[in-house]
Amino acid sequence: MKTILAPVDFSEPSLAAFEKVNELAQASGSSVSLLYVVEPAGYVADLSNIPIAITEQEVAKTAQAKLVKLAQKAISPDVRVYSHVRIGKAHREICAAARELKADLIVLHSHGYTGLKHALLGSVTEKVVQHAPCNVLVIKDRPETKEVGI
Repeated sequence: MKTILAPVDFSEPSLAAFEKVNELAQASGSSVSLLYVVEPAGYVADLSNIPIAITEQEVAKTAQAKLVKLAQKAISPDVRVYSHVRIGKAHREICAAARELKADLIVLHSHGYTGLKHALLGSVTEKVVQHAPCNVLVIKDRPETKEVGI
């Protein structure tokens, strides 16, 4: 294994997945490509002359800086880390990045949404698993386990 693609949305579950990403990269000697996808804002024709407070490019620039900090904190110094920011639909951009980077493995988290939230938001993880050009490791969002005194 040479390249691990690690998409991140900066949520707690996605950050928690980096322990496994780091472990796999160290064990296999793989490089890690961190990826953040900026989902484009909806376009409303009637509002096209109104300036938008923050552009996708500004979001991408901020995300790039956060990826650099994440790499410094969460990935061992002996692992080669690259960071990428793309604009588009998350599942499509993750799969496209995996193809372009020739990723051997995608490691991503699952928020564990169910019911209406899952129906409304869909599952990026589910779509990536269905369309990825390589293997996908899904790190489930598990609630903290608490010791029960008996």
